[in-house]
Amino acid sequence: MARVVLSSDVAEKFTDRLREFDLEADNMRALMRAIDTRYEGLAPFLEEHMFVVIDGEMIQDQFLEPLEPNSEVCFMPKLKGG
Repeated sequence: MARVVLSSDVAEKFTDRLREFDLEADNMRALMRAIDTRYEGLAPFLEEHMFVVIDGEMIQDQFLEPLEPNSEVCFMPKLKGG
């Protein structure tokens, strides 16, 4: 099971304020499908507005990343600026 961690504003909008939950997935693509099955519309929002930290490491090409049985996957807001 992967532990998913969301920011409080995302949790409030999509999960009725649930910031952490576990889902069965062995890679990021499967995790995103599981997230969208559980919380419709959340996965596309995460893909567009968040970056991914897996087990403390920021990931650029998240969909190719494998997950360990106890991985922690944090979604953090993308920084905007210029």
